[in-house]
Amino acid sequence: MNYDVGVDVGSVSINCVILGENGEIVLEVPYLRHFGLIYEETHKLLENIIRRIQSDNSGTLRSVTFTGVHGDPLAERLGAPFEVETIAQVLGSIHVVPGVRSIIKVGGQDASVFQLAYSGDE
Repeated sequence: MNYDVGVDVGSVSINCVILGENGEIVLEVPYLRHFGLIYEETHKLLENIIRRIQSDNSGTLRSVTFTGVHGDPLAERLGAPFEVETIAQVLGSIHVVPGVRSIIKVGGQDASVFQLAYSGDE
């Protein structure tokens, strides 16, 4: 199986989800406070994910994409893709809860409310 990993590196924590080949959530990594050790904790997290996938003997890590306030410099440093946090939150919410109309996000340094409107058939 091929896996895609999304890593949100925020001002306070690191959050991560692993998706399978069909976009299904395979694993949601528990909330992890980084206490300012952004690079070290992200490195440990990715090492654990790679080790877990390799222990499957059937898995391939296809991609790792970063988001969040510290995600951009990490993505640049690692040559990985970066996605703007709000775009990732809206698209992820739509993926998990099709038809979602409202999203409330509270982070370590900000809060957001998204009201979604759909056009066409619902």
